Amino acid sequence: MTAPSLHHFGTADDYIDQATVERIREAVTAGHQTVEFETYEGANHGFDNPDFMLHHQEASVLAWQRTTAFLARELSVG
Repeated sequence: MTAPSLHHFGTADDYIDQATVERIREAVTAGHQTVEFETYEGANHGFDNPDFMLHHQEASVLAWQRTTAFLARELSVG
């Protein structure tokens, strides 16, 4: 992977266990400078979907802040 990327995972994900999250982290961050990997304590799978029973408001807000900051950095012109 050569493009900048940002990854979000909840620590309480019922679909992707933490061992898998760590394998994903290792795979996407190995040797890459522009990868950000964020985890959210207590957030489950789909935590950012406000219409989903597993929505996690605090994690969703923080993930959005991190996403907009990442995009501003990576897409800045000038």
